[in-house]
Amino acid sequence: MAFTDILPFALLALSSIAVPLMLFVAFRALKRRDESREPTAAPRHSPRKQAKRPAGRSPRFPGR
Repeated sequence: MAFTDILPFALLALSSIAVPLMLFVAFRALKRRDESREPTAAPRHSPRKQAKRPAGRSPRFPGR
């Protein structure tokens, strides 16, 4: 048999492995993105904002 006779079967074998694998990876990525989108906790403040503010002082009342 020539290479051209085997080619359709080779493509079928490759696609039967590649297509389910790609679907599995795509759905897993979508599932992860949906899980990360759900708010599980309150949004964290950036550590820079906490570091800039002096400890123990309120910015509204500088004299206290």
